Amino acid sequence: MWTVAEINIKGDKSIDLMIIDKTIRQLINQYGPNTNWTFYRFAENKINDINSSHGIQFKIENVTIHKIKKQIDKNNTINQLSENGYIQEINYYEKISIADPVWPLEMRQNWHFLANGFCKFILGLIQYHIITNKVNLSNNIEDRICEYKEINKEISKLYNNWSNHAFFHHISAIFGYEKTHIIF
Repeated sequence: MWTVAEINIKGDKSIDLMIIDKTIRQLINQYGPNTNWTFYRFAENKINDINSSHGIQFKIENVTIHKIKKQIDKNNTINQLSENGYIQEINYYEKISIADPVWPLEMRQNWHFLANGFCKFILGLIQYHIITNKVNLSNNIEDRICEYKEINKEISKLYNNWSNHAFFHHISAIFGYEKTHIIF
């Protein structure tokens, strides 16, 4: 059984990265080594509208809602964002599978391996940019949002410039360059 924590955010999409770095990373460090986990950034509409609903789903296997909720409730970043009106709501629920239910069984049972790898990649990129750019991460929430906005710009630039080769080409290579349909 998978526990899902869905954090709905109002404000700049860079807040997602802050939550990934300062909240989800703590959950992964505490529970992740012994179980499967992944996270997913979502947007109600896919344009860069500051007021659009967006957020993060954190999914972890074999950890109860109570344990995840307890950790999120006492997280400083979540509390500061909530106090300043950036967190719209946090929902918790359980799912049997985290994969799309229309997928074949073998894909559903193995999806988390691919998703987890990409999540680790994003966590590494966030950490790289904090260390390389000597970001001090201010205690002031508004300043911290600005710092993560810069990190988000750098990661988005990497994705825009290199994802075709780094992701799509290499996934195609793993599957023997079989033809596929790309649908968004």
